Amino acid sequence: MNKLGYKVAVVEIANELRKGGTPVDIRENTVAIVKNMEIFEQIKSNRLNMEAMEFKNSDDVTEGSIPMKKEGEYAVDDECEIERDILLNILFNTIKHEVEFIFNNSITAISETKDAIQKMRYKLPLKMARSAHLTYCLAAMVYIRQ
Repeated sequence: MNKLGYKVAVVEIANELRKGGTPVDIRENTVAIVKNMEIFEQIKSNRLNMEAMEFKNSDDVTEGSIPMKKEGEYAVDDECEIERDILLNILFNTIKHEVEFIFNNSITAISETKDAIQKMRYKLPLKMARSAHLTYCLAAMVYIRQ
């Protein structure tokens, strides 16, 4: 969105990036998106490589296993799975100097017209200098309008 001339800000209710969660699949259209963002190689180098699936009993003893690939075999396609925290760090480090992150806050109201967002109200007030010079744009609204 910065490349289109917008000044982007991310408003997050938590006091830092939210970590944790299940791994993320990078596949289908997402592969092209992360390649365009020039982060595909970072993602690929951090891909999860499941070697085997083990079946454990209640005493944590392996009762059986299924190999997921042959020894020395690597995934060759562009689709992959990556830990959510690693992906979050890759994304954050890619945009942290281009996008303003506002933590410990939330949007409570938006005043908009057909062409622009005129004003946003926050749970906690922003410093005047910051709020006066930023044009906020919500990706979801832009996407819906297209």
